[in-house]
Amino acid sequence: PPASGLKPHESEDAMLFHPVEFYQHLLASAPLPTKALTQGLIWGAGDLAAQSREGSGEAPALRRTASFFATGVGSGALWTTYYDAADALVSPLPGGALEHTAVSLALEQAVWCPIVFALYQIPASVLTNGGAPADVPAAVRRQLVPMLGANLRIWTPANDVIYNV
Repeated sequence: PPASGLKPHESEDAMLFHPVEFYQHLLASAPLPTKALTQGLIWGAGDLAAQSREGSGEAPALRRTASFFATGVGSGALWTTYYDAADALVSPLPGGALEHTAVSLALEQAVWCPIVFALYQIPASVLTNGGAPADVPAAVRRQLVPMLGANLRIWTPANDVIYNV
């Protein structure tokens, strides 16, 4: 195939007219950056929507949106890597869907979430909101347990569905 990864009969222009197929091509050819950038775009778009709802009448704070985008890219890369590793760990275990779902949920909530929240999500929030590195430990102590509780309540039902679809 050409350097673009497209089949000889496909052109890059043709792919632009089929965005779902193009996105599927990107997921197959470069899954980590595609998923990371997708998460960044979702976080950035979410911030723009939040700013719009805040109704200040001012132009969007693009520096703030860029911070959300960058944090989302990092988060997307971390979560993509985690899900690939967790799937490789859980899939070969004995048992069926119920047991695999239980192990996946326990692994995510008890192992991964404390790590990613304490070492990435909370520090990124502190630093992108103008805090200093010295502020990070206190923020982690203050926010980690409530964040884990909220995550457990919100994402466990959703992940129960996600892990079984």
